[in-house]
Amino acid sequence: MNYKKVILLLILVLANKFCYSSFSGSDTLKNKINYTRLAIISSSVPIATAGVFIYFNNSWWKGYGGGKFHFDDTHELTYAKGLDKAGHFWSSQVTTQAFSILMEWVGFNEEKAKWYGAGFSITMSSIVEIKDGLAPWWGFSLTDMSANILGAFYPVLQYKYPKLKNINLKWSYDFVNKSYFKTIEWNKDKSFMDDYERHTYWLSFNIQGLTNSKTFPKWLCPAIGLSATQLDGKGNGDRELYLGFDIDLRHIKFTNQKNEAKIKEFINYYHLPSPALKFYDGYNSHLIKF
Repeated sequence: MNYKKVILLLILVLANKFCYSSFSGSDTLKNKINYTRLAIISSSVPIATAGVFIYFNNSWWKGYGGGKFHFDDTHELTYAKGLDKAGHFWSSQVTTQAFSILMEWVGFNEEKAKWYGAGFSITMSSIVEIKDGLAPWWGFSLTDMSANILGAFYPVLQYKYPKLKNINLKWSYDFVNKSYFKTIEWNKDKSFMDDYERHTYWLSFNIQGLTNSKTFPKWLCPAIGLSATQLDGKGNGDRELYLGFDIDLRHIKFTNQKNEAKIKEFINYYHLPSPALKFYDGYNSHLIKF
């Protein structure tokens, strides 16, 4: 058996083991399932998921399916200067969080909801990677899948180890400047998700939550951003590094609504425009960086 297939099998087996290990013991945390809500989720989630995959198919795989399944990490490691790996981690953690919120709404306790969310996230990303593995221009990427699994489990780890809630990967998108990818003829119909020149991924640190220091208010966090410029899809281009601020919405009270905390927790995955310094080709300050 090809060693890459062995690695893939181990990744999926371990992910499955970790994802469902929490259900093998005694059920100390009881659930009160609302079966009406469960029926709503059971009928609506497959429809929404099908819509997402139709979008992906039209954006990525249209005209490229039906090939022999294969692995390929060569192109994947270079074409976006690593931003795509951050994107896989980010999107997987968001999927976990979104599905876990739905599971809590149904009536599962928070811990089980997080595990179900991780399982759903890994299942969805596995389907995407397998589809890539059948496309001649791509291939099943072990690094993509690894980023997917790490991202899917990060909300679970944050639940188990609350200190990790103070370290978050966020995403921002530049809605102001012209889309670079739309200027390339062969890529003009691609998804905004591939427009990495307008993506920035931010590692945000809540200093007060990590150290109990009052240097920063709890809602204001230093953040390190990673973006790229001059990408051509062939491995050329340069990374851009940012040092800026991030707003932690979880620590800003807006209303007294019961579900406000969950809504803020989900929206908090997006990095709001904030001041930043760019460290590439000299220093460049941004009053507002998207």
